[in-house]
Amino acid sequence: MAVVTINKKQFEKEIGKLDEAMQNKIAMFGTPVEEINESEIQIEVFPNRPDILSYQGFKRAEAEIAVPNKASVKIAQKTGFKIEGRKEKSFLLDNGKYVDGYIVGKVLR
Repeated sequence: MAVVTINKKQFEKEIGKLDEAMQNKIAMFGTPVEEINESEIQIEVFPNRPDILSYQGFKRAEAEIAVPNKASVKIAQKTGFKIEGRKEKSFLLDNGKYVDGYIVGKVLR
């Protein structure tokens, strides 16, 4: 797996303090913190997350939401995500039908 090295001072200035809660949030991305020292943070990036192979990508969150899922769209918008695009037939439902998906994103902090 790839390991991304990020400047610790820049990370804490732009994203937030690297305490245990922040490390847990990072792990929820599927990118565990490998090592922290005085000047750097090393984060392991799994193959299914090429969007965070750089610091710029790490600062940005993206998701895809089925267009009919109005509740999720509302929550995403309420938490600062913006609809950036739409993909045709990107979700296959249990009934065998496809529905479009919104691509949403935001820059973290």
